[in-house]
Amino acid sequence: AGNSADGDMSWFFIKEARAVYRLYGAEERIGLHNHRLGHRVPVEAKELAFSWLDYWVGPQRDTAH
Repeated sequence: AGNSADGDMSWFFIKEARAVYRLYGAEERIGLHNHRLGHRVPVEAKELAFSWLDYWVGPQRDTAH
């Protein structure tokens, strides 16, 4: 159910994109977390997503990264 769109098959695209991110020294800024529940996003996945957004996009972002 939860692997039809952004599932494990997406790793091919993430790995290819990481090569480009690596050119800019930003390889750690892209990734994929597959919780395997489709549109039913568990609390842990939401917390992980918000944590990532807070770190990379949020107002508290350390520009030294």
